Amino acid sequence: MAKNEISFENAQAFEAAIKAMPTVAILKTLVFEAAVFAEGRAARRPTDMGATPGTSGLHSTGNVPTPLRAYYQRGKGARYVPGMSNSAGIVGQTGKTRRSGSVRSQDLKNKWRRERSGDSMVVEVLTEVSYAGYVQGGSDSMTKQTRVMDARGWETMNEVAVAVEDNIGKIMRATVARQYQQWFKRYGIDSTTSE
Repeated sequence: MAKNEISFENAQAFEAAIKAMPTVAILKTLVFEAAVFAEGRAARRPTDMGATPGTSGLHSTGNVPTPLRAYYQRGKGARYVPGMSNSAGIVGQTGKTRRSGSVRSQDLKNKWRRERSGDSMVVEVLTEVSYAGYVQGGSDSMTKQTRVMDARGWETMNEVAVAVEDNIGKIMRATVARQYQQWFKRYGIDSTTSE
């Protein structure tokens, strides 16, 4: 017959570690890790596309250079591909892609940042890119996401928040487990299992 046994070595060290545990510091780390996830999610770009879904014509812009069309080069701004069509209607490029108008990219993907409050229990994910609301504005934003940006696949900040909520369990498990393991190791306590 098998015998089950539980042994608790270093009970005094474990008790001392529990009493001295920096719960607030661990919670701050959890808040920070959730903000890192949110920042990464906000910085995601949808797939490049030649034209906005559901549109057509010369003004159906996307992110892929297409002769005789304006397009938006990520990180650069509005561009135009000069071209001409032949008698068969085949469009070809006739010169170098050039800047189109004064629209410039403020590089939304790389301009998200985390900002902690004084006690670090609140971490906001922010950007100062002037057009961010039109691209990713949520229902509570002063500037809402446009239908074009929705059609192109940009997530709103509401969708980013839902993604954080959907993943907070994983973030919490990973963060708390790591923090507790590091804390107990300081007291010479390592979690081990044996048969």
